[in-house]
Amino acid sequence: LPKNCILVSNHISLMDFVLCLLVFPLRTIRFLIAEVLYNKNKFMAALLNLIGGIRVERESHSFDFVSNALEVLDDGGTVGVFPQARLPVKGQQFPFTVSTAFIAMHTSAPIVPVYTDGNYGR
Repeated sequence: LPKNCILVSNHISLMDFVLCLLVFPLRTIRFLIAEVLYNKNKFMAALLNLIGGIRVERESHSFDFVSNALEVLDDGGTVGVFPQARLPVKGQQFPFTVSTAFIAMHTSAPIVPVYTDGNYGR
């Protein structure tokens, strides 16, 4: 991976996150993570903060996560994004959100596309 980049992946399962960590083990990837995971319980919130998650408040329409992502990229870090912003429901994929494009337009960091078919060694 380039020093600072935006890792963009489709979102099939919660394993997508783990897959990215396994494929790029020597790189700290700061993922955009929905508030719903932070709200599960205090342990989960602490774990997500520990691994450097960037909290996204989807329902409040707050864009603080954009400035946080840009700060990571400006510091030479990697930001991981699942632009569908949620897992499929009954096999139906969600369209990409515009936040990835917005972040990309405000940085010179390259976009690295990642695709998973959800077949995790089956």
